[in-house]
Amino acid sequence: MSSTPLRRRTLRRVAVPLAAATVALGVAAVTATPAAASNSYNGNAYISGADTPADDLNDEGAVNMSTNTVSSVTCFWQNILYMDGYLAKSGIDGSFGPNTKAATAQWQNDRQLTGDGSAGKATFTEAGIAFGSNWHWTENTSGGRYWVGYRPSDGPVESALEVTRPFDGGAWSFINKRTGKWVTAAYNTNGC
Repeated sequence: MSSTPLRRRTLRRVAVPLAAATVALGVAAVTATPAAASNSYNGNAYISGADTPADDLNDEGAVNMSTNTVSSVTCFWQNILYMDGYLAKSGIDGSFGPNTKAATAQWQNDRQLTGDGSAGKATFTEAGIAFGSNWHWTENTSGGRYWVGYRPSDGPVESALEVTRPFDGGAWSFINKRTGKWVTAAYNTNGC
């Protein structure tokens, strides 16, 4: 028997399982949800909510120097830090670096939170509590959306950070105070 048919049979024996494993890995990669890895609290790929926006921030994932470091949610958080006077407008870039960490820690300390410099569930919940004094929202019945403005309690309403989402629930979008452009608050992309 010549060696060529033997090599072909051996290659087929190796190639078939290898091809099946490659296909299985490809299917697993396509069906895996990036949202679960992006937001460990609720699995959404975006800051989102249902009903009124007042409790939308209570279950958001972390943004810090090792989790969702470069993302539109980081950009959203930086906009809040900017609005509250903790971060310069030039620091709004969607990348969670040392300046954002320091600003976050100071923001947390000033609100009696653990100043770890990571914007996680407790920090976003605290930002959401500010709905009572710093968040001002209205319903736009013609557009089927909530329109929310976040501003420091002593700041003018027209300078508010604008946020919107559909009445029936969905992803938040906001106007980036550095660029003036609308951004969807996503964990796995940076539109900042």
